[in-house]
Amino acid sequence: MKKRKILIISILVILVIYLIPSIYLSTKVFTIARSSYKNFGENNPFPEVVSGEIYERMSYRKSHYLAGAGIDQAVEEKDFMTVPITIWWGKKANATYWYSYETYYKNGESLSGSRNVPVHITLYLVDGKWIIADFYEAP
Repeated sequence: MKKRKILIISILVILVIYLIPSIYLSTKVFTIARSSYKNFGENNPFPEVVSGEIYERMSYRKSHYLAGAGIDQAVEEKDFMTVPITIWWGKKANATYWYSYETYYKNGESLSGSRNVPVHITLYLVDGKWIIADFYEAP
């Protein structure tokens, strides 16, 4: 009975030690991706974590569709992004999330959209700081 209790406690400790960094990295990726979406991928406030190029690509808001709609054709946007699932080992981590995004003309007609698009991000631990090194959005 005592050995079983020690085994269960050991497994729980290992899970907690693993889950804390995974949750931290998931939160970090989520915050950066939402920031990119909100400001169209411009004016990267996280240059020490993600390059301007990747930050811009993280914005799933397709600004050219909005610009093409014309000023007189106001659009409504609807979006959804899952919290990333992050798996890490040592100095590398992979995060995956899904997003859906739709824009509509003022009259409710659909302008553009995407549903359940998977995004994969690779992070590396460099000099004690997690850096987003790669971004892949499935076609």
